[in-house]
Amino acid sequence: MKWYDRVLLTVLSVLGAVFGLCLISVAIGWPLSESALRGLTALSQEGPVRLIAAILGAIALLICARLLFVAIKKAGDFKRMAVVVESTEAGQTLLSYNAINAMVLRHVRGNKYVTDCKSEVNETNGVIKLTVRIVTTAEASSAELTRQLQASIKDCVEKNGGIKLGSVDVLVENTLNTRGKRVE
Repeated sequence: MKWYDRVLLTVLSVLGAVFGLCLISVAIGWPLSESALRGLTALSQEGPVRLIAAILGAIALLICARLLFVAIKKAGDFKRMAVVVESTEAGQTLLSYNAINAMVLRHVRGNKYVTDCKSEVNETNGVIKLTVRIVTTAEASSAELTRQLQASIKDCVEKNGGIKLGSVDVLVENTLNTRGKRVE
């Protein structure tokens, strides 16, 4: 999310919250300005209209509060979504989780026995953990393939990314039969 997206989201959230508060105030019969909202209060004298205005106002307030928290929270996520590769006097070199993910996927998809793969990067207590889910061909030996992939992924990421991995978990989700289909 770019900085101007965050600004626009914040402005929209504040405007939506003001709109929600106005709807709630009209619903309870407490207009912000008597002259400005005289027409709305006359319309809101009926019970169902007041209830609908209050519900819409509450929904608008909840949505805007959620958007505002998301906009504020995303601003501080920069370092949480990356791993420090190197720290120098000039600053830090960071490697994003997306970059690690791309490295892993490119490496795993190069294996002739893997037909599909997904990976996930997690960090707990400063230790990077990779989880790789694969779909293999019927010709592959699952135990041998997973051992091979664990070692080669760890070597690839540590060598190319410059980071130390804690563990690499490989889950074989499915084995596809790629032999000829039977025709009946």
